[in-house]
Amino acid sequence: MNAGVSIWQKLVWIAQSRRLVLAIRMLSLLVRLPRRLQRRPLTGVLSALRVASSLSPRYDTDSVLTLARALVARLPRTRASPCLYRSLLLFRFLPEAGLAPTIHFGVGSDDGALVAHSWISANGELIADLPDGSQGSYRELYCFASASPASHPSP
Repeated sequence: MNAGVSIWQKLVWIAQSRRLVLAIRMLSLLVRLPRRLQRRPLTGVLSALRVASSLSPRYDTDSVLTLARALVARLPRTRASPCLYRSLLLFRFLPEAGLAPTIHFGVGSDDGALVAHSWISANGELIADLPDGSQGSYRELYCFASASPASHPSP
């Protein structure tokens, strides 16, 4: 970048670079998730994805949510269970936006058929992936919390 570029242009370039890095990291995980889910129990996959939330977030929450939705929607192998893959991505990357997410798994019914679903909450608030904004239509069977927020080392 040359010296004639304004500080705002530099900040926009940095923000776009960070989103690109985030997108690459998310896509890399998303491509590996189906095999991980086949080879390991769900609790093992969740434990491997668990990270402490950052005291100084690297990304903003909207970027993480938007990229997770976009990547899952465009990758054919995730179309059978989009809520699961979206929730797993968010569970892994929302801590880098300063949140401590909890992933929830539940069941509901759709015209008499049993339907599984997953969604994300943080601090008791729904963050992503509950259809119709109503948790009442699904009965939670299991939830798994991310690691506690990282703390500053003691002096």
